[in-house]
Amino acid sequence: MTSIQVRKNAEVLRNKYKDDLSTLFANECVHFRSHLLSIGDKAPKTIQDMCSFLRKNDLIGIGHTQLSEFSFLEIPSLSCSSYIKIQSTLAKVISDSAWEEMRKAGEEEKELALKCGNVDTDGIPMCTKEIAHQCFLNWKKASTSMEADGVIEGFSKSIELHGLKFNKLIGDGDSSVMKRLQEIQPYGPNFFIEKIECTNHLLRNYASKLNTLAKVTKYPLRVRKFIITNIIRFRSDITKSVKHWIKDSKLTKLQKIKEIQKDLANAPFHRLGQHVNCASYFCQPGEKKKN
Repeated sequence: MTSIQVRKNAEVLRNKYKDDLSTLFANECVHFRSHLLSIGDKAPKTIQDMCSFLRKNDLIGIGHTQLSEFSFLEIPSLSCSSYIKIQSTLAKVISDSAWEEMRKAGEEEKELALKCGNVDTDGIPMCTKEIAHQCFLNWKKASTSMEADGVIEGFSKSIELHGLKFNKLIGDGDSSVMKRLQEIQPYGPNFFIEKIECTNHLLRNYASKLNTLAKVTKYPLRVRKFIITNIIRFRSDITKSVKHWIKDSKLTKLQKIKEIQKDLANAPFHRLGQHVNCASYFCQPGEKKKN
């Protein structure tokens, strides 16, 4: 099919689905044709090949509607019923494989907990549960409850599936999950579940807030540009403080927290060149004198 034919067929689709396809759709199709020609024998020949190609290269969402749009490339499309049949078969294979991997992981965690003596008063092994951000295609409830319901199900079925209890939960700053766990008490009223904040999530939030701050036009442009170009350094100042104080065996946990709080409050000043309140370990030799 020539580029002119591709453009013509693409315009037909564009006119049919004006609300779904942008005005640049025809140009994108022509470019995609050129890309397929450039890869020669590796170009997909069937709709299944196209599905794999698109998924591998992360080009578009995979669904029957999206795949059928590629009929303009003279690739025959599956009927909707055939697509659903194949999708259902693959979904079962993927689901079975995922459950098997979960079972193996549970056995491994159980064995490690027993070796470390990490068991509760009933002799049931305990381990940490990390929140996994899942996506359920057939989710019927509000999207805000998806994560909480997934975690609740994991805790409620942990003994049945793995012979384990989760005594710690690693997650982000969302309090709805812990609130739900406290309400249902999956292991009874006397079992305490500890919440551990995800370090990566906290650092991402910190960087996000700095990015937002750098867009506030009431601050000098020079300062805003400096913040944007030094986001990683701002983050590294935080990790540097935590690593330093956590290794100090002479301080209590509360004292360590207070010292980290001081460094957190001072870190932006340090990065912007104000070193009056910097701890001795924090600054390179001579920085305070420069100030």
